[in-house]
Amino acid sequence: MLFVFAGPVRIAFWMKNTRNPLSIAFLDRNGRIVDIQDMVPLDPTLHLPLSEYFYALEMNQGWFGRNGVKVGDMVDLD
Repeated sequence: MLFVFAGPVRIAFWMKNTRNPLSIAFLDRNGRIVDIQDMVPLDPTLHLPLSEYFYALEMNQGWFGRNGVKVGDMVDLD
């Protein structure tokens, strides 16, 4: 799932009511990944990168690693 924000945000994500393990990538305005975090099902821990972001992309946990996607990579948002 891709979350798109109108401007730079510092909003935390959590997994309180989510049963599937997910990974989340936070992207800047240009689509560059600034952080990737794994999230545990039903866990209220807050997930927030150190910098502001414009997009958050959730995938099944481990997808980014299995596909060689890492911090600093670009995501084509077109």
